[in-house]
Amino acid sequence: MARAMTVVSILAVVMLWVSALSPYISPETFSPMSLLGLAFPFFLIFTAFVLLLTFLLAPRRSWICLVGLLVVAGTIRNYFPVNLRSQPPRDALHVLSFNVFGWGLYPERFVEDADGTRHNVLAQYIASVDPDLAFLQEAISDTKFIHQHVLPEMRTKMYLDSVDMAFNDIDPSYNKIMMLSRFPIVRKELIVRRFANGAAAFWIVPSPGDTIIAINCHLASMGLNKNDRNGFSEMVKDSNHQIDEKTTKTLLSKILIAGKRRAAMVDSIANFIERHKEEDIILGGDFNDTPVSYAHGQLTEYLSDAFRSTGNGLGRTFNKNAMIVRIDHLFCSDAFEPYSFYVDNSVGISDHNPVVGWLEWKRDKDKK
Repeated sequence: MARAMTVVSILAVVMLWVSALSPYISPETFSPMSLLGLAFPFFLIFTAFVLLLTFLLAPRRSWICLVGLLVVAGTIRNYFPVNLRSQPPRDALHVLSFNVFGWGLYPERFVEDADGTRHNVLAQYIASVDPDLAFLQEAISDTKFIHQHVLPEMRTKMYLDSVDMAFNDIDPSYNKIMMLSRFPIVRKELIVRRFANGAAAFWIVPSPGDTIIAINCHLASMGLNKNDRNGFSEMVKDSNHQIDEKTTKTLLSKILIAGKRRAAMVDSIANFIERHKEEDIILGGDFNDTPVSYAHGQLTEYLSDAFRSTGNGLGRTFNKNAMIVRIDHLFCSDAFEPYSFYVDNSVGISDHNPVVGWLEWKRDKDKK
Protein backbone atom coordinates (compact mmCIF):
# COMPACT_ATOMS: atom_id res chain seq x y z
CA MET A 1 0.00 0.00 0.00
CA ALA A 2 2.81 2.40 0.88
CA ARG A 3 4.44 1.85 -2.51
CA ALA A 4 1.17 2.41 -4.36
CA MET A 5 0.50 5.62 -2.44
CA THR A 6 4.03 6.81 -3.19
CA VAL A 7 3.47 6.35 -6.93
CA VAL A 8 0.06 8.04 -6.86
CA SER A 9 1.42 10.92 -4.74
CA ILE A 10 4.33 11.54 -7.12
CA LEU A 11 1.97 11.43 -10.11
CA ALA A 12 -0.39 13.94 -8.49
CA VAL A 13 2.44 16.32 -7.59
CA VAL A 14 4.04 16.14 -11.04
CA MET A 15 0.72 16.99 -12.72
CA LEU A 16 0.19 19.87 -10.28
CA TRP A 17 3.67 21.25 -10.85
CA VAL A 18 3.42 21.02 -14.63
CA SER A 19 0.12 22.87 -14.49
CA ALA A 20 1.67 25.54 -12.26
CA LEU A 21 4.37 26.07 -14.90
CA SER A 22 1.80 27.18 -17.49
CA PRO A 23 2.23 30.94 -16.79
CA TYR A 24 5.90 30.68 -17.78
CA ILE A 25 5.56 28.93 -21.16
CA SER A 26 3.81 30.65 -24.03
CA PRO A 27 1.00 28.68 -25.72
CA GLU A 28 2.51 29.92 -28.97
CA THR A 29 5.54 27.80 -28.12
CA PHE A 30 3.64 24.83 -26.68
CA SER A 31 -0.12 25.13 -27.12
CA PRO A 32 -1.17 22.49 -24.49
CA MET A 33 0.03 24.88 -21.76
CA SER A 34 -3.25 26.79 -22.05
CA LEU A 35 -5.11 23.56 -21.25
CA LEU A 36 -2.81 22.73 -18.35
CA GLY A 37 -3.38 26.14 -16.80
CA LEU A 38 -7.15 25.70 -16.99
CA ALA A 39 -6.78 22.29 -15.34
CA PHE A 40 -4.90 23.66 -12.31
CA PRO A 41 -7.88 23.59 -9.88
CA PHE A 42 -8.62 19.98 -10.83
CA PHE A 43 -5.00 18.93 -10.26
CA LEU A 44 -5.05 20.85 -6.97
CA ILE A 45 -8.19 19.05 -5.78
CA PHE A 46 -6.76 15.70 -6.87
CA THR A 47 -3.50 16.33 -4.99
CA ALA A 48 -5.41 17.34 -1.86
CA PHE A 49 -7.50 14.15 -2.16
CA VAL A 50 -4.37 12.01 -2.50
CA LEU A 51 -2.89 13.77 0.54
CA LEU A 52 -5.96 12.82 2.57
CA LEU A 53 -5.68 9.21 1.43
CA THR A 54 -2.02 9.02 2.37
CA PHE A 55 -2.80 10.38 5.84
CA LEU A 56 -5.25 7.52 6.24
CA LEU A 57 -3.45 4.68 4.46
CA ALA A 58 0.26 5.49 4.43
CA PRO A 59 0.90 8.51 6.69
CA ARG A 60 4.68 8.28 6.32
CA ARG A 61 4.27 9.08 2.62
CA SER A 62 2.10 12.14 3.17
CA TRP A 63 5.14 14.43 3.00
CA ILE A 64 5.23 14.01 -0.79
CA CYS A 65 1.92 15.81 -1.39
CA LEU A 66 2.60 18.28 1.40
CA VAL A 67 5.86 19.34 -0.22
CA GLY A 68 4.15 19.40 -3.61
CA LEU A 69 1.50 21.79 -2.34
CA LEU A 70 3.99 24.01 -0.53
CA VAL A 71 6.08 24.45 -3.68
CA VAL A 72 3.08 25.87 -5.54
CA ALA A 73 1.69 27.86 -2.60
CA GLY A 74 2.13 31.09 -4.54
CA THR A 75 0.16 29.72 -7.49
CA ILE A 76 -2.59 28.53 -5.15
CA ARG A 77 -2.76 32.06 -3.73
CA ASN A 78 -3.07 33.45 -7.25
CA TYR A 79 -6.15 31.31 -7.69
CA PHE A 80 -7.62 31.58 -4.21
CA PRO A 81 -6.16 34.50 -2.24
CA VAL A 82 -6.92 35.05 1.42
CA ASN A 83 -6.36 38.54 2.85
CA LEU A 84 -7.47 40.67 5.76
CA ARG A 85 -9.86 43.33 4.51
CA SER A 86 -8.20 46.73 4.57
CA GLN A 87 -9.99 50.06 4.86
CA PRO A 88 -9.12 52.22 1.82
CA PRO A 89 -7.91 55.77 2.47
CA ARG A 90 -10.38 58.53 1.66
CA ASP A 91 -8.25 59.86 -1.19
CA ALA A 92 -7.71 56.47 -2.87
CA LEU A 93 -8.83 56.01 -6.46
CA HIS A 94 -12.02 53.97 -6.75
CA VAL A 95 -11.65 51.70 -9.79
CA LEU A 96 -13.85 49.20 -11.59
CA SER A 97 -13.36 46.75 -14.46
CA PHE A 98 -16.53 45.41 -16.03
CA ASN A 99 -17.53 43.60 -19.23
CA VAL A 100 -20.92 45.25 -19.79
CA PHE A 101 -22.00 42.70 -22.43
CA GLY A 102 -23.39 45.11 -25.00
CA TRP A 103 -25.40 47.19 -22.58
CA GLY A 104 -27.27 49.16 -25.17
CA LEU A 105 -28.69 46.33 -27.24
CA TYR A 106 -31.20 44.58 -25.03
CA PRO A 107 -34.55 46.03 -23.83
CA GLU A 108 -34.50 44.04 -20.57
CA ARG A 109 -31.49 46.07 -19.50
CA PHE A 110 -33.66 49.15 -19.10
CA VAL A 111 -36.01 50.20 -16.35
CA GLU A 112 -38.56 52.98 -16.60
CA ASP A 113 -39.54 55.74 -14.21
CA ALA A 114 -43.18 56.54 -13.64
CA ASP A 115 -42.91 59.26 -16.28
CA GLY A 116 -41.60 56.77 -18.84
CA THR A 117 -37.96 57.84 -18.71
CA ARG A 118 -35.77 54.82 -19.51
CA HIS A 119 -32.62 54.03 -17.53
CA ASN A 120 -29.96 51.49 -18.45
CA VAL A 121 -29.52 49.12 -15.51
CA LEU A 122 -25.79 48.63 -16.00
CA ALA A 123 -25.19 52.38 -16.25
CA GLN A 124 -27.15 52.79 -13.02
CA TYR A 125 -24.98 50.15 -11.36
CA ILE A 126 -21.74 51.88 -12.41
CA ALA A 127 -23.15 55.16 -11.13
CA SER A 128 -23.91 53.52 -7.77
CA VAL A 129 -20.28 52.34 -7.48
CA ASP A 130 -19.22 55.90 -8.35
CA PRO A 131 -15.75 54.99 -9.65
CA ASP A 132 -12.97 57.40 -10.47
CA LEU A 133 -11.89 55.08 -13.31
CA ALA A 134 -14.05 52.49 -15.06
CA PHE A 135 -12.50 50.01 -17.49
CA LEU A 136 -15.38 48.76 -19.66
CA GLN A 137 -15.39 46.00 -22.27
CA GLU A 138 -17.99 44.95 -24.85
CA ALA A 139 -19.39 48.46 -24.66
CA ILE A 140 -21.32 47.85 -27.86
CA SER A 141 -23.06 51.13 -28.51
CA ASP A 142 -22.75 54.41 -30.31
CA THR A 143 -21.82 57.78 -28.88
CA LYS A 144 -25.45 58.90 -28.92
CA PHE A 145 -26.44 56.05 -26.64
CA ILE A 146 -23.62 56.83 -24.19
CA HIS A 147 -24.64 60.49 -23.96
CA GLN A 148 -28.33 59.64 -23.59
CA HIS A 149 -28.23 56.64 -21.25
CA VAL A 150 -24.82 56.35 -19.56
CA LEU A 151 -23.27 59.72 -18.76
CA PRO A 152 -26.54 61.21 -17.39
CA GLU A 153 -26.58 58.46 -14.75
CA MET A 154 -23.18 59.39 -13.33
CA ARG A 155 -23.09 61.26 -10.02
CA THR A 156 -20.32 63.59 -11.17
CA LYS A 157 -18.89 64.62 -14.52
CA MET A 158 -17.17 61.71 -16.26
CA TYR A 159 -14.82 61.97 -19.23
CA LEU A 160 -15.26 59.36 -21.93
CA ASP A 161 -13.07 57.76 -24.58
CA SER A 162 -13.10 54.45 -26.39
CA VAL A 163 -11.41 52.34 -29.06
CA ASP A 164 -13.25 50.08 -31.50
CA MET A 165 -12.12 46.48 -31.66
CA ALA A 166 -14.12 45.81 -34.82
CA PHE A 167 -12.35 43.74 -37.46
CA ASN A 168 -14.25 45.41 -40.29
CA ASP A 169 -15.81 48.78 -41.14
CA ILE A 170 -19.38 47.52 -41.41
CA ASP A 171 -20.12 47.73 -37.68
CA PRO A 172 -17.49 49.94 -35.99
CA SER A 173 -19.21 49.58 -32.61
CA TYR A 174 -19.02 45.78 -32.68
CA ASN A 175 -16.77 45.48 -29.65
CA LYS A 176 -15.59 48.67 -27.97
CA ILE A 177 -13.29 49.01 -25.02
CA MET A 178 -14.23 52.15 -23.17
CA MET A 179 -12.80 54.31 -20.41
CA LEU A 180 -14.91 56.40 -18.08
CA SER A 181 -12.80 58.74 -15.99
CA ARG A 182 -13.47 61.44 -13.43
CA PHE A 183 -10.31 63.09 -14.78
CA PRO A 184 -9.46 64.34 -18.27
CA ILE A 185 -8.32 61.77 -20.85
CA VAL A 186 -5.72 63.55 -22.94
CA ARG A 187 -4.47 60.82 -25.24
CA LYS A 188 -5.12 57.26 -26.34
CA GLU A 189 -3.12 54.64 -28.21
CA LEU A 190 -4.10 51.30 -29.67
CA ILE A 191 -1.71 48.64 -28.35
CA VAL A 192 -2.98 45.56 -30.17
CA ARG A 193 -6.11 44.53 -32.06
CA ARG A 194 -6.74 41.00 -33.27
CA PHE A 195 -9.88 38.96 -33.89
CA ALA A 196 -12.23 41.73 -32.66
CA ASN A 197 -10.36 41.93 -29.36
CA GLY A 198 -7.41 43.93 -28.14
CA ALA A 199 -6.02 46.53 -25.78
CA ALA A 200 -5.60 50.28 -25.72
CA ALA A 201 -3.88 52.78 -23.44
CA PHE A 202 -5.47 56.00 -22.20
CA TRP A 203 -3.44 58.83 -20.66
CA ILE A 204 -5.37 60.31 -17.74
CA VAL A 205 -4.45 63.50 -15.89
CA PRO A 206 -5.83 63.63 -12.30
CA SER A 207 -4.10 66.98 -11.69
CA PRO A 208 -1.62 69.18 -13.57
CA GLY A 209 1.72 67.41 -13.85
CA ASP A 210 0.29 64.00 -12.90
CA THR A 211 -0.40 61.24 -15.41
CA ILE A 212 -1.78 57.72 -15.16
CA ILE A 213 -1.61 55.33 -18.09
CA ALA A 214 -4.80 53.26 -17.94
CA ILE A 215 -4.63 50.14 -20.11
CA ASN A 216 -7.96 48.56 -20.99
CA CYS A 217 -7.88 45.00 -22.34
CA HIS A 218 -10.26 42.53 -23.85
CA LEU A 219 -8.28 39.47 -24.88
CA ALA A 220 -9.46 36.75 -27.25
CA SER A 221 -12.22 34.57 -25.87
CA MET A 222 -12.41 30.79 -26.04
CA GLY A 223 -15.02 31.16 -28.76
CA LEU A 224 -17.26 28.62 -27.05
CA ASN A 225 -20.89 28.72 -28.09
CA LYS A 226 -23.82 27.93 -25.82
CA ASN A 227 -23.71 24.21 -26.66
CA ASP A 228 -19.97 24.06 -25.94
CA ARG A 229 -20.44 25.70 -22.54
CA ASN A 230 -23.39 23.49 -21.69
CA GLY A 231 -21.33 20.40 -22.53
CA PHE A 232 -18.50 21.57 -20.31
CA SER A 233 -20.97 22.42 -17.55
CA GLU A 234 -22.46 18.93 -17.67
CA MET A 235 -19.00 17.37 -17.43
CA VAL A 236 -18.18 19.42 -14.34
CA LYS A 237 -21.51 18.74 -12.64
CA ASP A 238 -21.68 15.04 -13.50
CA SER A 239 -18.47 13.03 -13.74
CA ASN A 240 -20.40 10.23 -15.50
CA HIS A 241 -21.64 12.54 -18.21
CA GLN A 242 -20.23 11.64 -21.61
CA ILE A 243 -19.80 13.99 -24.52
CA ASP A 244 -19.08 12.72 -28.01
CA GLU A 245 -15.60 12.68 -29.48
CA LYS A 246 -16.40 15.37 -32.04
CA THR A 247 -17.57 17.79 -29.33
CA THR A 248 -14.48 17.06 -27.26
CA LYS A 249 -12.17 17.75 -30.19
CA THR A 250 -14.04 20.97 -30.96
CA LEU A 251 -13.71 22.17 -27.37
CA LEU A 252 -10.01 21.37 -27.21
CA SER A 253 -9.33 22.96 -30.59
CA LYS A 254 -11.08 26.20 -29.65
CA ILE A 255 -9.24 26.41 -26.32
CA LEU A 256 -5.85 25.81 -27.94
CA ILE A 257 -6.42 28.35 -30.72
CA ALA A 258 -7.67 30.98 -28.27
CA GLY A 259 -4.67 30.37 -26.01
CA LYS A 260 -2.27 31.13 -28.84
CA ARG A 261 -4.17 34.29 -29.77
CA ARG A 262 -4.16 35.59 -26.19
CA ALA A 263 -0.45 34.84 -25.85
CA ALA A 264 0.38 36.96 -28.89
CA MET A 265 -1.82 39.78 -27.63
CA VAL A 266 -0.43 39.78 -24.10
CA ASP A 267 3.12 39.82 -25.48
CA SER A 268 2.23 43.09 -27.24
CA ILE A 269 0.80 44.49 -23.99
CA ALA A 270 3.90 43.40 -22.05
CA ASN A 271 6.12 45.12 -24.63
CA PHE A 272 4.10 48.32 -24.23
CA ILE A 273 4.46 48.16 -20.44
CA GLU A 274 8.20 47.54 -20.78
CA ARG A 275 8.49 50.75 -22.82
CA HIS A 276 6.55 52.70 -20.17
CA LYS A 277 7.73 50.91 -17.04
CA GLU A 278 8.85 54.15 -15.40
CA GLU A 279 5.31 55.54 -15.56
CA ASP A 280 2.32 54.95 -13.31
CA ILE A 281 0.11 52.25 -14.81
CA ILE A 282 -3.27 50.73 -14.02
CA LEU A 283 -4.44 47.85 -16.21
CA GLY A 284 -7.88 46.30 -16.18
CA GLY A 285 -9.99 44.16 -18.38
CA ASP A 286 -11.57 40.92 -19.49
CA PHE A 287 -8.65 38.55 -20.07
CA ASN A 288 -10.68 35.41 -20.78
CA ASP A 289 -7.96 33.64 -18.81
CA THR A 290 -7.59 32.47 -15.23
CA PRO A 291 -5.02 33.55 -12.61
CA VAL A 292 -2.97 30.50 -13.63
CA SER A 293 -2.24 31.37 -17.24
CA TYR A 294 0.42 32.80 -19.51
CA ALA A 295 -1.51 36.09 -19.77
CA HIS A 296 -1.64 36.54 -16.02
CA GLY A 297 1.97 35.41 -15.54
CA GLN A 298 3.36 37.80 -18.13
CA LEU A 299 1.63 40.83 -16.67
CA THR A 300 2.62 40.06 -13.09
CA GLU A 301 6.23 40.37 -14.23
CA TYR A 302 5.54 44.11 -14.35
CA LEU A 303 2.39 44.76 -12.31
CA SER A 304 0.63 43.56 -9.16
CA ASP A 305 -2.68 41.69 -9.24
CA ALA A 306 -4.85 43.88 -7.01
CA PHE A 307 -7.34 41.11 -6.22
CA ARG A 308 -4.57 38.70 -5.22
CA SER A 309 -3.11 41.35 -2.93
CA THR A 310 -6.32 42.37 -1.17
CA GLY A 311 -9.23 40.14 -2.28
CA ASN A 312 -10.56 36.85 -0.97
CA GLY A 313 -11.70 33.58 -2.50
CA LEU A 314 -12.13 32.50 -6.08
CA GLY A 315 -13.62 35.83 -7.14
CA ARG A 316 -15.80 34.35 -9.86
CA THR A 317 -16.19 36.91 -12.64
CA PHE A 318 -17.64 34.75 -15.42
CA ASN A 319 -21.05 33.77 -14.12
CA LYS A 320 -22.46 31.40 -16.72
CA ASN A 321 -22.69 27.60 -16.65
CA ALA A 322 -20.25 25.79 -14.34
CA MET A 323 -17.29 28.02 -15.22
CA ILE A 324 -16.46 29.21 -11.71
CA VAL A 325 -13.40 31.21 -12.66
CA ARG A 326 -11.88 34.68 -12.38
CA ILE A 327 -11.10 35.84 -15.89
CA ASP A 328 -11.42 39.59 -15.28
CA HIS A 329 -8.44 41.20 -13.59
CA LEU A 330 -7.11 44.53 -12.43
CA PHE A 331 -3.38 45.21 -12.09
CA CYS A 332 -1.35 48.19 -10.94
CA SER A 333 2.28 49.29 -10.99
CA ASP A 334 4.34 49.77 -7.83
CA ALA A 335 3.21 53.40 -7.74
CA PHE A 336 -0.10 52.24 -6.25
CA GLU A 337 -1.20 50.44 -3.09
CA PRO A 338 -4.37 48.32 -3.61
CA TYR A 339 -7.13 48.08 -1.00
CA SER A 340 -10.24 45.96 -0.53
CA PHE A 341 -10.70 44.50 -4.01
CA TYR A 342 -13.75 42.32 -4.50
CA VAL A 343 -15.90 40.79 -7.22
CA ASP A 344 -19.47 42.06 -7.09
CA ASN A 345 -21.90 39.24 -7.92
CA SER A 346 -25.00 41.32 -7.25
CA VAL A 347 -25.43 42.78 -10.74
CA GLY A 348 -26.71 39.71 -12.58
CA ILE A 349 -27.35 41.18 -16.04
CA SER A 350 -24.00 40.81 -17.78
CA ASP A 351 -22.35 37.40 -18.12
CA HIS A 352 -19.45 38.92 -16.15
CA ASN A 353 -19.22 40.20 -12.61
CA PRO A 354 -17.25 43.43 -12.12
CA VAL A 355 -13.97 43.71 -10.21
CA VAL A 356 -14.04 46.69 -7.84
CA GLY A 357 -11.53 48.19 -5.42
CA TRP A 358 -9.36 51.13 -4.42
CA LEU A 359 -5.82 52.20 -5.32
CA GLU A 360 -3.85 54.70 -3.29
CA TRP A 361 -1.09 56.60 -5.00
CA LYS A 362 1.93 55.81 -2.81
CA ARG A 363 3.38 59.26 -3.23
CA ASP A 364 0.21 60.67 -1.64
CA LYS A 365 0.65 58.18 1.18
CA ASP A 366 4.25 59.35 1.69
CA LYS A 367 3.09 62.98 1.96
CA LYS A 368 0.88 62.20 4.96
